[in-house]
Amino acid sequence: MPDSWREHCRGLLSDVIAEYLNDENFTPDDLIDDFRAELKSWMDYHREQEMKASQMYCKTVGLTNSKL
Repeated sequence: MPDSWREHCRGLLSDVIAEYLNDENFTPDDLIDDFRAELKSWMDYHREQEMKASQMYCKTVGLTNSKL
């Protein structure tokens, strides 16, 4: 990964951390809970996409009601 891209991503992360630090209503637990919720959201999304891709693949080989 090019350093400039990583630096860009780290800058975005820095901005998010600053938002949580500068808002008096946020607690450290809010940051952790939101981080975990976002990761879980991505995991769920990709699991659903994998299931859909698997169903499509099975249809191409004539296995309409089975998984890989």
